[in-house]
Amino acid sequence: MTTPVLVLVHGSWHGGWAWDGVRPHLDADGCRTLAPTLPGQGCGTRIR
Repeated sequence: MTTPVLVLVHGSWHGGWAWDGVRPHLDADGCRTLAPTLPGQGCGTRIR
């Protein structure tokens, strides 16, 4: 069986860091997780 990959998408005013408390639990269950910060969201992001 292949390892599932979960892409976790944050809501407004958050970044990929919003999933930091959840990702270790999913990883421990054998899932690979990705939690990118979308453009225009998170800290220090500049909209061009």
